[in-house]
Amino acid sequence: MGCFDVYCSFCAGPLEDARSCWLSFIATDADGIPQPCDEIPWPPADGKWLNPPGYPVPAASIKEIVCISTEDGKYWDAWSCVAPMWDKNGWVSPDCVQNGYGAAIASDGSTAWRDAERYLHIHRGCLSFLCRRLSITPQILWESLYKDGSDYRKYGEAGNGLLYHLDYYGMKERCGQTFQYAVERFTESEDAEGKSTVDRWFDPESMMETAWLLTRPSCLPMPAESPAPKEPPTIDAACMSVLGVFELMDLILLATINDEDLSIGLRTLFALGQVNRFLHDALTRSHQAVWLRLAALHGWMLPCTPADWREWGVTELDPRLDWYSFVLANLKMQPVSDSLKNRRRMERMCEQFAKGKKQLASDGSVKWKWQVGRLCMPSRLTPPVAWAWET
Repeated sequence: MGCFDVYCSFCAGPLEDARSCWLSFIATDADGIPQPCDEIPWPPADGKWLNPPGYPVPAASIKEIVCISTEDGKYWDAWSCVAPMWDKNGWVSPDCVQNGYGAAIASDGSTAWRDAERYLHIHRGCLSFLCRRLSITPQILWESLYKDGSDYRKYGEAGNGLLYHLDYYGMKERCGQTFQYAVERFTESEDAEGKSTVDRWFDPESMMETAWLLTRPSCLPMPAESPAPKEPPTIDAACMSVLGVFELMDLILLATINDEDLSIGLRTLFALGQVNRFLHDALTRSHQAVWLRLAALHGWMLPCTPADWREWGVTELDPRLDWYSFVLANLKMQPVSDSLKNRRRMERMCEQFAKGKKQLASDGSVKWKWQVGRLCMPSRLTPPVAWAWET
């Protein structure tokens, strides 16, 4: 039986310090021996890297390629297993590591549980984000998959920790026998005698995507200060004078936000802003709390885990900040940030868990259904009380 890696069941990321392991991968010579990064000739010459002669080698510097931070790398190395035997710790094991065959070993040295329980491998940061966004606990997550009678149990396990029917965005080609920091390609060729062979090589260009996929998703941008106050435009119609009452205007704007369909609320707010200068000014300057609520409804834009809040370094969200610009920047992904892209990827994974999967019985298939939790906005705009395994 060969060695294999086990991946995070939520994000399909590696269960190791991604920065140090990526550096070890990239500084491996043609003989497959990792070299110290400060000693290996760089950039490598043709045939002096992992790839056979004639195939691409990295052209950028090691620092430009492996651009994730030390903190980013450590995020992926902090992982646990979820199973009933840890019911006294919220169903979450102590820190885990992998042995040479990909098997999980808890930090207390215990291994016997592996054959007794179905369990999930998951980064603690991913587990925290998933549970907070879907308003579930690790127990509810496990039971949705493995409790007696669960449809999910009909399909067994694939052995790599990934869950069936989920689209692991951006990771499809990376979850092989080991995590692919550079995606592995295969090219058919012929030798001097005309015999067909298949060359195995790593695509250096694919490491550009690796950078944002391995940036920790808890490093969120902070909204800027609100624009300086100025004299508001005058209300140019007597029938609109009621909108000059701040509290009433606030209630009207909040009522336009549809919790079930955020796109409707956004379109309504933007349409109101085009009516006249007064409404535009009210939307962009005087009523930032409306945009804060909109950011909260989107969920992924704001801190929701204890780790997120620690990254922000605040204990409450100030409604006087420029939440209007913050929401627009996040929706447009401008400026494009690696952490923001990965955060949005994590949110899309949560959406799949909340939506679930089902199929009707038909010829050759059986009725099948799985779903867990629902996307929800933070119940309050202050840090949550951390579970024991989140600290």
